[in-house]
Amino acid sequence: MEPATRDGAAGGRVVRATLVASLAAVSLRSASVAAAFTSLEVELARLETFFNETSALDPRVVSLRPGGPELAALAAEFGFGGRATLAAAGRACLGRGEDALEPAEAEVVLEVLRRSAANLVLRARGAVARLCAQAAPAPMIVLVAGIASRTLQAGSFMPGCRQLAEVVATDRRCKKINDIAMFCLQDLSFASNLVAAVPSWIWFAKDLPVVSRWTYHEDMGSSRFDGLELLLLKLADGSDGAPLLMAEVGVWHAELSEQLLERFSSLRMLLVDPYHLRPGGTPKDQLQGYSAKALDLGSSRTQRYRDRATHVVQASVAAADWVASESVDLVFIDGDHSYEGAASDIAAWWPTVRPGGILAGHDYTLIWPGVVRAVNELGVNRGLAVHFTPEIWWVEKPLSALAGSVPTETSSVCVGVRTRCLNLGFVALGAEASSRRAAATNWMAAGLAGIMGGQAAQAYELPPLGYAYDALEPSIDKATMEFHHDKHHQTYVTNINKALEGKTQPSLVDLQRTAIKDGPAFRNSGGGTYNHNMFWLEMAPK
Repeated sequence: MEPATRDGAAGGRVVRATLVASLAAVSLRSASVAAAFTSLEVELARLETFFNETSALDPRVVSLRPGGPELAALAAEFGFGGRATLAAAGRACLGRGEDALEPAEAEVVLEVLRRSAANLVLRARGAVARLCAQAAPAPMIVLVAGIASRTLQAGSFMPGCRQLAEVVATDRRCKKINDIAMFCLQDLSFASNLVAAVPSWIWFAKDLPVVSRWTYHEDMGSSRFDGLELLLLKLADGSDGAPLLMAEVGVWHAELSEQLLERFSSLRMLLVDPYHLRPGGTPKDQLQGYSAKALDLGSSRTQRYRDRATHVVQASVAAADWVASESVDLVFIDGDHSYEGAASDIAAWWPTVRPGGILAGHDYTLIWPGVVRAVNELGVNRGLAVHFTPEIWWVEKPLSALAGSVPTETSSVCVGVRTRCLNLGFVALGAEASSRRAAATNWMAAGLAGIMGGQAAQAYELPPLGYAYDALEPSIDKATMEFHHDKHHQTYVTNINKALEGKTQPSLVDLQRTAIKDGPAFRNSGGGTYNHNMFWLEMAPK
């Protein structure tokens, strides 16, 4: 293989060629699908050769382009997922038209989707650990970490594949499965190309003095709420008991608003969203649903906090004009995700943040390059230290103009990340590595089963731990692991099953959407089950 094919961009081209070929072939009549599989096998064999050679690159070559092999392998993983998805859906529904899959057949397809997602999570986590060990730029690290985070929370990184899992689990009609599978494959092709292009997003020599001081945090939870809770606690520590003022830009159904208002009794929120006032739209244009209904739902969720929460039904930039300069403790931006929208939101709301306050936002991820560009420009142009978790980004406003534009303090690229290479058969090949990878994939897929839904069982089940109870010693001892998994987690599972007796069992993701409204049993036991299913997946022995 030529040296030029050993970088991430070439890997993306190989993956794209693979998936584009598969899409073109599968769009033919059913009689041609078997030939498409044969062609796909040939393309994927080439891709596997590329991955094996990439993994064996000399470290001196790797050092010239931080993240090259990791990103190339991650791009390839999306290709592997496309191959598995195409094979599973195609073979199950070949020539069946409007026929519906039997539940057992659907479960086979779902298991393939879960295992593909599990492999992607493990690959991304290993890449994060190795990128941290290389002191790669934090933006590169968080873009990779976001793949694992979003997959764990939603069952798949890409929306088309999440929709495919839902259709296979509930509808099961082959015609619809085939249609949605095409969207899933297109998403995977798109994602593979984005991964391969990551270095070009942030790798600018002139920006390195600033970007090298940006930090990725893995010790601040795995959700928007987790990260914002810790930021608000930090702000509260310096507030001398005064109420905290927060503006949330992009509210929609107000799930996050409700959580934060319930958590902080001294928090006052401006909830900014244009809803049905979005220009030039009709109900059919609203991808997230009819916006007036969203306003009704958001208002009902925050009704009991009406003395501390004010809905501002206005476009973000216009709403910012109503807010006094340097008056807000924390602004959280989750509105228009285009570059123009994100950049204008940042420019409009930055003046409202008080010195020492925080400007934060959501979706610094591969699938929202406009947000990535806008945040990068904020940090570089203003010389600010940008911080990331897998789900949020934030910057602190300097206490004075003399605080310095370029941060003077030094910080680690990664905080809370175990930087030992996660060798689960992704880099070192062979029988032992393959066995370890298979075990890890089985464990991760079992954890994802409850999150994605489609379980054959009619009740939630305690997932296996996936490693020995003493495997995390001396960090966590055996007795603690036995109690936390076998008793504490099991109690959550038992109690949520009791609450759902005689009712339809939704996936754990769907259960969270209405957990607060449905009452303490769903909020505490359902939330505890969901959180702990992810908790065990967040840890692994060295």
